[in-house]
Amino acid sequence: FHTQSIRCLAWSPDDTILASGGNDDDIFLWSWEKKMTRIQYRFAHRGGVTGLEFVGRRNDPSGRGDWILVSTGNDGCLNWWNVEEDVKKKFK
Repeated sequence: FHTQSIRCLAWSPDDTILASGGNDDDIFLWSWEKKMTRIQYRFAHRGGVTGLEFVGRRNDPSGRGDWILVSTGNDGCLNWWNVEEDVKKKFK
């Protein structure tokens, strides 16, 4: 769980996963169906996470590219996270 304030949220393209970023430098992925299960990306941004967005080819029927999460932080960095394998292992 976040240990400091949550700064940003983003829903996955299929509306099943919620990403949260906080002042604690971490990103969490939360499953709508498995509420007590979460994925944590520790130390994602020094100084806190300020923005999150899932990007991908939303109109592609194969769903490829839907599990790329982009994050921004107070460290001035933009990070790309391919969360597809983690989501499959933990939530599917």
